[in-house]
Amino acid sequence: YLMPGRPIFRGVGAVSNGHFSLQFLVPKDISYGGDLGRISAYVWNEETDGSGYRDGLIVDGTAKGFVDSKGPQIEVGFKGQNFVDGDLLGPNPVMEIVLKDAKSGINIAGDIGHKITILFDDNPETKRDITDYFNYDENSYLSGKIEYPLPDLPIGEHTAKIKAWDNANNSSTQTVSFVLAPQNELIVKNLLPYPNPFAGRTNFSFEINRPADVKIKIFTLSGRLIATLPEQPVAIGYNTIAWDGHDQNGDALANGLYFFKFFARADDLKTEKIGKLVKIK
Repeated sequence: YLMPGRPIFRGVGAVSNGHFSLQFLVPKDISYGGDLGRISAYVWNEETDGSGYRDGLIVDGTAKGFVDSKGPQIEVGFKGQNFVDGDLLGPNPVMEIVLKDAKSGINIAGDIGHKITILFDDNPETKRDITDYFNYDENSYLSGKIEYPLPDLPIGEHTAKIKAWDNANNSSTQTVSFVLAPQNELIVKNLLPYPNPFAGRTNFSFEINRPADVKIKIFTLSGRLIATLPEQPVAIGYNTIAWDGHDQNGDALANGLYFFKFFARADDLKTEKIGKLVKIK
């Protein structure tokens, strides 16, 4: 009985007139020699699907004159949100890891020491092999993506360190930080107008832990409402809302100190925050 070997490429290609073509680079660290190579294919469209394979492929030979001394590029985000390092995350977060290598592609053979791994909070006990989550982009052998649901982590701040290898045995690491918020609360963090003081326009930036509808009202020191920014939907993570610095009559504000009130609602959850603005010319 022969155990199946590790995959060296896993990707998608478009079919045109009944034909498809894919190319890939064989990792430097696999065992060469023999005729046990195998290609398996799954095909589908809106009406049907099918599968096939070809085995008995010879695995031998080494490319000459190929030089790659730089590890892959790693970009980390979270599905469904405009993620910035240190952001709040929404319910059931799924990490998106984009891996790119300009010359040799990403190593997914999973040999010891060359796996794609993730480590949380610098705790060795949380280290996990996520190689099998990687898939190459359509018709590409140089870039692909991992979608990885986060494990059960405590509420609060965390870090994640991702390490990946290319097929020439060069490695790279990338570390990101994020904040897990309680799922039964609507949380707004780092609500700031910028610039502040402002002369003409300003922007309200903030992070939020779930999709919500947001509205902002501007008041004088005496509490008189002078402007209301229309309610608008925002996504999980980092957002900005622009304001032209004019009151509800279309007039520019006079110099001075103002208050703003921030309202957010998501289903049956609500939250409010108050801040200050300074107008100068």
